[in-house]
Amino acid sequence: MEYRNLNLDDIKVRQKWNIRDEVISETIHSLAESIKAIGVQNPIIVNESLELVAGYRRLCACRKLEMTEIPARIISYESNEHERLAHIDENLQTRSLSPKNLDRALSERKAIWVKLYPTPKKGRPREDCKTPKSFERETSDLTGQHEAEIRKRISRVDRASQKVRLAYEADLIKAGHIDELIRLPEKYQDVVLQKILAKFLSIAETRVLILDIIEKKKNDICRDAVRKFNAADAAKSGKPTDEQPITIPAAAEPPEDGFKQFGDVDIPKLERVVATKRIDNHVRSLNNLMVKYIKEHAWENIDTSIISDLDANLAVLEANILAIRAAISA
Repeated sequence: MEYRNLNLDDIKVRQKWNIRDEVISETIHSLAESIKAIGVQNPIIVNESLELVAGYRRLCACRKLEMTEIPARIISYESNEHERLAHIDENLQTRSLSPKNLDRALSERKAIWVKLYPTPKKGRPREDCKTPKSFERETSDLTGQHEAEIRKRISRVDRASQKVRLAYEADLIKAGHIDELIRLPEKYQDVVLQKILAKFLSIAETRVLILDIIEKKKNDICRDAVRKFNAADAAKSGKPTDEQPITIPAAAEPPEDGFKQFGDVDIPKLERVVATKRIDNHVRSLNNLMVKYIKEHAWENIDTSIISDLDANLAVLEANILAIRAAISA
């Protein structure tokens, strides 16, 4: 490692290495003012070819101030993977990445980390391991995030389909939608995504939809298992296939929307179920408030007229709730 001042024009910037996609020009002004007042406190990092590894914002701020030199650390890396890992770690340590950029950075960091430090066979000690910690533990120490949160962020990138990721990048869906969508295979995520966008489904409604799809998938797997068992049993006993002990109805033709063996989902029905549950939750909350009020005030302190008014209001409320539920179920 070597410390020295470098001419700004000699530093090479690789734009494809930048893991930030947001506009950083707004933050350059405040950084430039800080550098103008106290100088560059943290040198940038470059490799032996003077290619920038870390410190792009500092470099931009110095150029804004029309400086000619900048302090730098020149580091020799073992490989391009080590160099890229150092670049990602520098950005993770600043903890200034947006949630979407953080997801991508963590996913890329894991891919590089696994390539550099492949997991050994179970029970075999890693004698020459340079980083004995697991990826999650090492990244948690680096970023301050919990290991479970790191795994969730990586899954949003690695397990989501391309269209789902593009929708997330365009702010058409939220991170919670992706957490639900990745429970499905990629070839079905795009179909559900279309329904989410068309129906403006919330995260809770998306969860209900996907649970219904998963349940249909489980039923299909059970039917396939029974069909295979009956076929094997018939082959052993010499019985013809049409005399199987359990009959399975013929599978329906796959719908055109791409669900195939999942079948289609009745979205209006799910919407009615969600709305009904919301009403029931409101009624339950109201009952809890009433019980709490009555417990806190002795019965002898409650005027009889209040009880009569309460009974009348409850009767009207019950009638309105029944009318709403009937309208939803219609």
